[in-house]
Amino acid sequence: MAVDPWAIDNAAGLPSYSGQELRLATVLPHFAGAGASLGVYSGVRLSGSGTDLLVQAQSSPNMTVKVNTGVFVAQGSISSTQGAYTWALDTLTNLTISAAHATLSRTDLIVVRIRDANVDTSGQRDGNVVVITGTAGSGTPALPTDASYFTIAQISVPATVTNIGGGGGGTITDKRTFCASLGGVLPFVSTARPSSMMDGQPGWELDTALAYTFRTGSLNKWMRNPHTLTVAADVGFTTTTPGDVTGLSAGVDANSQYLFEINLGVLATSAAGLATQVVAPTGSRNDVGEYGLAYASGAVYNNWQQGGAATVGLGAYGSGPSNFSQARFAGVVSTAGTAGTFKLQAAQGVAGGTSWALRGSTLTIRQVA
Repeated sequence: MAVDPWAIDNAAGLPSYSGQELRLATVLPHFAGAGASLGVYSGVRLSGSGTDLLVQAQSSPNMTVKVNTGVFVAQGSISSTQGAYTWALDTLTNLTISAAHATLSRTDLIVVRIRDANVDTSGQRDGNVVVITGTAGSGTPALPTDASYFTIAQISVPATVTNIGGGGGGTITDKRTFCASLGGVLPFVSTARPSSMMDGQPGWELDTALAYTFRTGSLNKWMRNPHTLTVAADVGFTTTTPGDVTGLSAGVDANSQYLFEINLGVLATSAAGLATQVVAPTGSRNDVGEYGLAYASGAVYNNWQQGGAATVGLGAYGSGPSNFSQARFAGVVSTAGTAGTFKLQAAQGVAGGTSWALRGSTLTIRQVA
């Protein structure tokens, strides 16, 4: 169909705008991310509060949850030319979660539901937030097909649980997607990253405060932009058991590849030294180059280690009494089917006194695949 231009004065009854035409004509202010020229990417319109249509536990948790106020842009899911709806929840709304099963867990969904009898089979014309109750012992329930549904939260309901969000295993996972103006930075959460973006679309992950860029082609996924993590305060190690260097850790996705560089400030006696290792999720491969001053011999490390395991042990660095030195690492971490954390760990090479990873040490990481 050809959509009448918006807006032209009516003369002799023409043009005549239907609800569908009005939705299609007003699509331009929204983010066109659904892969169709007349479509938008459905999502919450952020206002700055951070709680727009956020599903939360009650202050005294029970078997209800609360949905905060907000505005939702909803691409109709019944027809490719249905157009986008804008809908608002103007009062905080409580929804009841059905009682838990005696022996089996289940998963429920909190959704925005848009019903339009002109195009769907619901027989109704309204919008609201509702609960889709899962089947005990089964996985995430499928969305109904009688109207347009958009998931904003997932509720875990273990057997016998009596509250959601207050202990006992009943939890809320944020599944909101978000919309942005065409060409703008698209916000999302790590548990609901949107797909089918245009190449180069910038994104901002709200819960991790990390910037991303969507890449199409063989990658077809969000790629994390380079970012640097810093040690905020000196980290001391008094045993030979490895522990995390606080601040030098980064989340990594499954089936991805990252380049990394670590600049580590060291204060340790030549006897004790500071031993290090890089650790990644199970199944990962770390290939690491290292450079630093050996704690025992005073020789300089300068070699490359090809590690077929998630953990690669590196040299032990020292500086002599009350002196400082620097160790540097650079390499590639390639994850397999398990997401998790890439990090630097340290310990003493030989027990004695305290060895330090110093404030200002950095980890820079960049996703490449």
